[in-house]
Amino acid sequence: MVKIMQKGDVNVIKRRLWILLATSVVLTGCSDEAEKAQTATDELAVSKEAVIVSLNAIQQNESAMQKQFDEALVADEELVNFKDGTAPLFENIATREEEVANIEENIEAMKGHIQDLTELDYEAIPSEEINNLTRVAQSFISSVEAFVPAYENQLQEEEKTFTSFGAEDANFNTLYDGVNALNSISNDNLKILEPIIDLSVEFETQKDVLTTALTKDKDN
Repeated sequence: MVKIMQKGDVNVIKRRLWILLATSVVLTGCSDEAEKAQTATDELAVSKEAVIVSLNAIQQNESAMQKQFDEALVADEELVNFKDGTAPLFENIATREEEVANIEENIEAMKGHIQDLTELDYEAIPSEEINNLTRVAQSFISSVEAFVPAYENQLQEEEKTFTSFGAEDANFNTLYDGVNALNSISNDNLKILEPIIDLSVEFETQKDVLTTALTKDKDN
């Protein structure tokens, strides 16, 4: 049997529809903010991982230096390859300079992704988890930014020192003192890098916590 709706019934239905539509808008807003947060988090993680890749590449190239140094000494007793910059060590320096440039680029990208996270509507997403991640990310950035200028100085000292090995007045002491000075600089820079290892691990932990919280928000 079909019931004929009265005017009051229509008004009730309209109110219910508006309530449903309003609820739908709120839920969509939450979902959009959660998706934006997840995208920014993923992009932040990609940029952070790119920094780690470059740092590892720098370490790998440093590990190759001893062999390259020994080969350069054997290949040219006059050490002209040091004076004119043709020794493989100089290419090694150039490669690490490129990695430093990559680090700087990805650090800037990380800052942008952090900014994206901080500009989201915190009422619609898990703010505590986001704050924890951005806090660790900022600490990671600070440690890397402390390392970059120190390492750029190291690269400059390496190039200057290796070039001096080919000077006409260079002798055993030139090599011995030069290598010791570079080792000292390198050891100091390794100390600057030490916090980055723990911060990288903590970043991954906080990222996973945030991703879990965002997934729950989207499912609710």
